[in-house]
Amino acid sequence: MTIGEKIKIARNLRGYTQKQLGTITNLSDVRIRQYELNIRTPKESQLSAIAGALGVSVNFFCSLETDSSDDVMHILFELEDQKGLTLEVESTENKSEKIVLRFYDRSLNERIERWYRKRTDFEEGKLSREEYDLWRARFPLSLADDDCPKIRDARDKLTEDG
Repeated sequence: MTIGEKIKIARNLRGYTQKQLGTITNLSDVRIRQYELNIRTPKESQLSAIAGALGVSVNFFCSLETDSSDDVMHILFELEDQKGLTLEVESTENKSEKIVLRFYDRSLNERIERWYRKRTDFEEGKLSREEYDLWRARFPLSLADDDCPKIRDARDKLTEDG
């Protein structure tokens, strides 16, 4: 997916017109349209402004080349080298085996588990496609969004107990 396509997706998820996004970012609606149509590519500062206006991470606009299985494998090799990716074989209930990817970094494993729960909620119909896509686009900000109700509940409980 191109940067332009991702800008359009994030803009639509936020319910903004091209003109509204342009106004917020001090860019013209024509410029936003050119980005979305991949006629032009935003500079880093412009992309940062667009990400900020849409409330998404700049990383949302990044893409990795995964045109082939070999590309995916090389990404996994990089993750092994940089983030301690390990592979484990686990037996399933029906005696078959599955390969599980794990990282040395506990925080990364926790983030992957949270993504898994969000994905499961989406697959079970607890989240709409739009809600799931917005969660992904806002990542890692979406982790804080998820934690806000838990933090409020803990604060309220402390207030009640105190």
